[in-house]
Amino acid sequence: MDGDYIWFEDARVVLDGLWLGCIVAGRSVPLPIVILHPDCQLAEVGDIGRLGVPRWWAEQQGLRP
Repeated sequence: MDGDYIWFEDARVVLDGLWLGCIVAGRSVPLPIVILHPDCQLAEVGDIGRLGVPRWWAEQQGLRP
């Protein structure tokens, strides 16, 4: 299962209008709470930490580890 996820360090959760987003790898992207890796603890505005997302989602967002 972990092989299907990509991890990014130092992701920061932000509020983007009415939606949660995150700053990761120098980009602002939506925070996909429902598809996060179960070990990912990012959930609230101001959280900073490791972002674990499915590889397909990261590719759709143009993110590279």
